[in-house]
Amino acid sequence: MVMSIAEQLRSHFEQRLRAADLVRWPFPHLVLTGVFPDEWYERLLDASPFEVDGGVRYGDPSWTERLSFRHYYDHRFHHDLHPARRSLTDPLWETVGDVFSDPLWLGRLLFERFPEFFEFRFGDIDAIEAHEPGGFWGRLQTQTFLQRHEPGFQLDAHTDIPSRVATCVFNLPREAGDEDAGTQLLVPNDPRWRCSGNSHYPLDGFRVVGTVPYAPNTGVVFFKTRHSWHGVGPHASSARGGRVGMQVQLYEPERGAVTDLSAPDLVVNRQLRPVSGRARFGRRVRRVARRVVRRGR
Repeated sequence: MVMSIAEQLRSHFEQRLRAADLVRWPFPHLVLTGVFPDEWYERLLDASPFEVDGGVRYGDPSWTERLSFRHYYDHRFHHDLHPARRSLTDPLWETVGDVFSDPLWLGRLLFERFPEFFEFRFGDIDAIEAHEPGGFWGRLQTQTFLQRHEPGFQLDAHTDIPSRVATCVFNLPREAGDEDAGTQLLVPNDPRWRCSGNSHYPLDGFRVVGTVPYAPNTGVVFFKTRHSWHGVGPHASSARGGRVGMQVQLYEPERGAVTDLSAPDLVVNRQLRPVSGRARFGRRVRRVARRVVRRGR
């Protein structure tokens, strides 16, 4: 029986994930090679939407101006691959988005590689599922997107937002030669530092203890912890052809995948400062001004 493209993608990724060594320091992660089947990798690059459309700027001031930390999102651009939000029309990328946006498949697959970390964070998942089928895995959510970084982009030290369960970063360069532009694994100079994920911190407070090579068809998958410090150095966005990749995020819903009786807002993202009445008015004025400028072009 011939497998569909989606089935082939799933089978291939499952094999690559299971073949990778679990590294526990400085936080639990897997470094992958051959993320996509070799015969499809060039096809995916040739069909990259960035070849014809620069993407949506991630640094939309309607929310980035409220961030409580310095950011470089004005130099980061996205194409959403999630079936509910995508605008891409390439059949192969649509299939990739369908596969990796499935939280039931992805969640259970990652659980195979990080079982003790899932259990430490959530407890007895099997008991939840026995009590209510889909009561845990069915509540997880995903974000799946392509990203491109322009010169000037960097990502300061962070551990990912509190609701994040695991993160997959796949590198999509066309050729080798920019390996040092990959995701940096960090350790704080003060070994006591931990973060639930609600801020970013200057890189000079950390030392780089490893770099996932920005090499063709490679990636890193890691479980979010309070010490999963990582970042992107300021030189990385100068990689030839732009720093292009795909990211898949597995996360809990806003009020969590389990019922926390003591503090049900533990996983709420608190990176954004509250909006005052004056700030809301200023944002409306800027939105109107941008519309006027666009209409006048």
